[in-house]
Amino acid sequence: MNFKKIFLVFAVMFLVTPKIYSQAPEDNFNRAYVYGEKEMFKEAVIEYKKALSFNPDKEMTMRIFFNLGIIYDKQHQKDKAIESFKKVLDLNPDLFIVQMNLANALFNLKKYSDAAPHYEKALEIDPNYSKKYVIYYNLANCYKNINKFDESVKYTEKILEADPEKVEALKLLAENYINLGKFDEAEKCLNKLESKGITQRELFLKLPKKNQK
Repeated sequence: MNFKKIFLVFAVMFLVTPKIYSQAPEDNFNRAYVYGEKEMFKEAVIEYKKALSFNPDKEMTMRIFFNLGIIYDKQHQKDKAIESFKKVLDLNPDLFIVQMNLANALFNLKKYSDAAPHYEKALEIDPNYSKKYVIYYNLANCYKNINKFDESVKYTEKILEADPEKVEALKLLAENYINLGKFDEAEKCLNKLESKGITQRELFLKLPKKNQK
């Protein structure tokens, strides 16, 4: 498992396969979908907004807002992406892929306290998700960044239960222990990293002198 890429990438559209409809708002949706596939995002947004003007049913409304969120995210318009994903979840909060996209968008904006509940909701929806350890890593980073170090330790330990040698998790765990004043536990993590030839001098210097090498 490669944790170099912290963020999960969800570029797949949600329920986007266009059906053949005979009248608006479906016509606008289908045109928007085609524009989106061609990366003609400005035109796609216009057509999706036209489709919304017809007050479509719940299913189509969710599809439109999710696709708008994906487009805005690709254009680095994170605030608009977040707003769109939230509108989907207002209609159905139990959509794993939407929870993940919203969490990632919030994480990218360093809104860690807002991102964490959506990662946790995603795990609640799909506890057997094949890449759940990446979610654990994101959650551990969220909680570390908002100084909830015990929560960060909890998710870091979940990673290490599956892979006790995971370098990124060991380093994160050491940082959390240092922040919690658990220096002996931090030293154990750092020694394990050192045994792998991964120097952690900067973190060792944060330990009391008796724990320093």
